[in-house]
Amino acid sequence: MAARVAPSRQDSGSYLLRNRDESHCRKGEVAMPTHSLAVRSRAFVRTASALLATSLLIPFMGVLPGPDRTASSVVAAASVHFVEAGDSIQAAIDAAAPGDTVIVGPGTYQESVTIDKALTLRSEQGRDVTVIDGGDASADSFAIRVTAHNVTVEGFTVKTGETYIYNHRGIWLDGVHECVIRSNHATNNWRGISQEYNSQDSSYNNVITHNVLSDNRSGILCSSSGDGMITHNTVVSGLHDIELSNASDTVSRNTITADTYGMVVSGGTTYVMYNSITADEAGIYVALNVTNYFVGNTIHDCPVGLLLEGIGHVVRSNNFVDNTVQVQFKPWITIGTIYWYDYTTQQGNYWSDYLSRYPDAEEVGETGVYGTPYVIKVDSYDNQDNYPLVSQSSVPPEWTLTIEIQGAGTVEVDWRQVAASYARDYDDGTSVQLHAVPADGGSFSHWSGAISSQNQWLQVTMDRDLSITAVFDQPPFDVPLAAGWNLISVPMVVGTNTVAEVFDGVGYEIIYAWNPDGGSYYELDDESVVDPHRAYWVKMAAPAQLNLSGEPADDADWFPGLSEGWNMVGIPYSADPVPFNNFWDGDSGGVLTDHIYYWNVDHYERVTGDDDMIPGGGYWMACMPVR
Repeated sequence: MAARVAPSRQDSGSYLLRNRDESHCRKGEVAMPTHSLAVRSRAFVRTASALLATSLLIPFMGVLPGPDRTASSVVAAASVHFVEAGDSIQAAIDAAAPGDTVIVGPGTYQESVTIDKALTLRSEQGRDVTVIDGGDASADSFAIRVTAHNVTVEGFTVKTGETYIYNHRGIWLDGVHECVIRSNHATNNWRGISQEYNSQDSSYNNVITHNVLSDNRSGILCSSSGDGMITHNTVVSGLHDIELSNASDTVSRNTITADTYGMVVSGGTTYVMYNSITADEAGIYVALNVTNYFVGNTIHDCPVGLLLEGIGHVVRSNNFVDNTVQVQFKPWITIGTIYWYDYTTQQGNYWSDYLSRYPDAEEVGETGVYGTPYVIKVDSYDNQDNYPLVSQSSVPPEWTLTIEIQGAGTVEVDWRQVAASYARDYDDGTSVQLHAVPADGGSFSHWSGAISSQNQWLQVTMDRDLSITAVFDQPPFDVPLAAGWNLISVPMVVGTNTVAEVFDGVGYEIIYAWNPDGGSYYELDDESVVDPHRAYWVKMAAPAQLNLSGEPADDADWFPGLSEGWNMVGIPYSADPVPFNNFWDGDSGGVLTDHIYYWNVDHYERVTGDDDMIPGGGYWMACMPVR
């Protein structure tokens, strides 16, 4: 879950910047981000200036430059942005950084939204009360367009007007991958949810799940997409409820009620499994395809259950129930071999009209299979089911595989790279291959959780819910130390993180820490514990390199406590620098701090909004309560 950052009062003079579960926060607790920091009232400015004008003497180094007289209220980088009715969703997305979450309050938003960075867009109270209407008369209109990888969209009703217009899309995945579209309602669109290719890339490895699609021409369109999961959706009243064109996705466990075709499959190799389908013309129309897999579906109450073109399809363990014509071949299309049963298990399909056609047929022993083949088409290709089922096939259980990553590395799941937390449902008995890939300079340690192993390659069989963690040894982190004074932080945990362990072999002369409550320095000894969130003065007689081999620091609380006045802070381990312009204006109450300095060899420099907070660096930060 994405975290939001808000100030929390610890005592009369200390403030904690911490990640908080969003369920504990109220709307308005964190203000929208701003890069133009507003000046408060004159009384407030006088109070701030009186505090910040106090000079802090650095040992043997002179005076910290006095802050200017412009007061601002800023808190650390937050990751949750709120949008309320009347606000612009697009503006919040534009202001967000990759990895942020944008939460949208109830209301109808008349806009087309483009998501061009990896983030989460989620409604606060669900799809029934949160509507994005991107309707206009222009071609290619949309409610939500996703042009970045690793995006999640959850909990909206999306439409493009009151009736669908050609090429209007509710949610449009435009050449992207690793996206999740969940729990939305798409209605009155030419295409409800569409994943397509563009001139730069195709859409692949996306998950479209638990959505409702109604009154669209095409409920879900997959065009030249691959390795995606279209699962647990309810699709009703569409001309083509699910349409796959040159796609190689898995379509499973959906409920489909269509005006014309429940599903249209043309081109590509698609797995269609465990869906429930009814339609006014044909349950599934397969056009000019080679080798698609239709397994475990229930196709019922259609004029035609399965309308077929092409050759090489696998059709097994399906239930054909009360269709006027169970299977029909296009008369002008050459039909080759269709595999109507599983040669290994000797299981075919269930046909509701079987006994009316073969009243004398008998079950073979207790195999659940009739001894008389069900003839589908009399031709030279043996189009018959040699192992027709006595009773309907059932849908197997479904299990969730959850993968967490600890340390620097990624996991390949069936050859697809996953860089963050992963959760996906698999059918019972599915075999999944996992490969732990350490980052450059690092190494794989072990798998923990439901499965323990030190092998980087892991084959798991999904017969229960599995939660496992790939644990990587952290690559060494180096902090350069110049001769003289260095203001640094230690973004790793080395053993118990004592000075003796962290600075072993470095040859330092003295290390000072800052006591912000007392406004004074104190010297560290070998047994002192180094806090990764704090900065330290380290004096060196000669240049050296601080080589840190350990675990990344826990950055759940970015700063442990910011006291009134000046603080020396560091940043816990992060793979990337943190831009200072990610800081948020804290109008709701917090700390005052656009006064941030770092030590550059022999002098101080003030940090600007374009600078980055670097792991291993140390910083002076001025803070005070908002009065």
